[in-house]
Amino acid sequence: MSHEEGPHYVIVGRGFSAVLNYRLLRSTSAGRERVGALPILNIGLTDPWAGYAIERMGQWPGLLTLPGLADQQVNEDQMAFLPRSAFAGATRNAFQSTADVFKDDRVLAGTVERVSPLTPTGQFEVTGTDESGKAFKAIAEKIDFCVGPGLQRKLETRKVGDPALVEEYLNETIAPDPRRLMTGVDFLKHGRRSPPKGAICVFGNGGTGAWCVELALKSDARSVTWVSREPFKKDTFPPSRCNDDLVGPFDRDESFDPVQELTPRDGRLTLACGVDIDRVERTAEGVRVLFRNFGIPTTQTYVDHAGNDLGSLKSGTYDQVIISIGQTCDEGRGCLDRLTQEAMRKKFPIGSHHEGRWRPWLVGFSDSKEAQESRVRILGPAAAKISPRFPGDLRDRLLEYEATFARQAIGAQVATGALSVAYANGYFETKPNSNINTAHSYDLERLGIDGKSAVDLLTLRRRQIEPFTQIPPDLEMLEEMLELHY
Repeated sequence: MSHEEGPHYVIVGRGFSAVLNYRLLRSTSAGRERVGALPILNIGLTDPWAGYAIERMGQWPGLLTLPGLADQQVNEDQMAFLPRSAFAGATRNAFQSTADVFKDDRVLAGTVERVSPLTPTGQFEVTGTDESGKAFKAIAEKIDFCVGPGLQRKLETRKVGDPALVEEYLNETIAPDPRRLMTGVDFLKHGRRSPPKGAICVFGNGGTGAWCVELALKSDARSVTWVSREPFKKDTFPPSRCNDDLVGPFDRDESFDPVQELTPRDGRLTLACGVDIDRVERTAEGVRVLFRNFGIPTTQTYVDHAGNDLGSLKSGTYDQVIISIGQTCDEGRGCLDRLTQEAMRKKFPIGSHHEGRWRPWLVGFSDSKEAQESRVRILGPAAAKISPRFPGDLRDRLLEYEATFARQAIGAQVATGALSVAYANGYFETKPNSNINTAHSYDLERLGIDGKSAVDLLTLRRRQIEPFTQIPPDLEMLEEMLELHY
């Protein structure tokens, strides 16, 4: 086991929110006070965005002006979507420009598996496995979890009838090319190097599944079957309309869900929902998938690009099957739950007292005073995903905030995650957030905007307007802007 000299300030995660947190800890007065003289140890695997296909994958240019990335030059059309390389590059540059200044800060490429409080030192023992498979241990004074919504969820291997196919699905290093059974994330990273020219099945209706369908249609595939247990709704076709080109025109209800049955735009694409995978088998012709009805009552639909009802999808044989069924936060939740239980048993203070209540850890938006007191913080998208035991008021504040967004290209999680990191590190302590697309309701209060004007402004944000517009500096100009847009 390797031992990291310490103690450290540990950040768990190396993705977008983790990098923003690292940068703001080193650049804001609240962040510098919290870190003190500690070196920062960044633990996590490589940001997955860096390895995805170079496509316009949903982020919009204004993301590069979020807190922590404000020095990035944005030359793109503000209403166009960015290629993943711009988003990943901005994250990488933000990290490296900070690490170049703070030479004692380090990166440990690996996965955290356990965090234990140490008494009487008041420190934490952080253990896990690095990317080479070697165990590591580090000592931390404070810890920030910025791990994103979770690892990709895998299909239960008991549903796969062939051991070689299971190994191919789980171990990309020994798989044939092209792979016959793979995850959605693996397809975004590797699948287009030599895609099959036959039939492709994509199972899953989230944003990653939609990207996989889009990339599959750009290949020489003869046909693409898009299958989902649930109906295709706003998770698949967010209000940003970044995936709308996959289907014909449709209207949305007040919650932004499509209000009519969708039909594929490309003649090679068919849509099926209301079914689940029952069995995956290898045959001489390819990979055979047996489907079963999902849900009671079942409302299965199976249509082609002309809107023809194809009946019930019972089975299909494909050259490649892509499984994109969301994310699991079991690993992060387990780590945090064990930490909390152990801390409570040892009466070890890892959280903070706020409004007369002790919080086991900090989540979501907060004032910087509470953020300073917490020994352990959960920031970024993980704040809304990683544990069912969050204080309701903070969870509700996150959901209320997300509900005002229109441009949910990859959900509102990127913007929400960035802003939770910014508030926790006192980024807006001296000057309220005056950005129309990211300001929270209490930012508007600090700017003197309340009542009908605040409601109108948040309603306006739900519409397709130029992203990241600044709120006018005086109320008279604000009223003129609202009148113009309404």
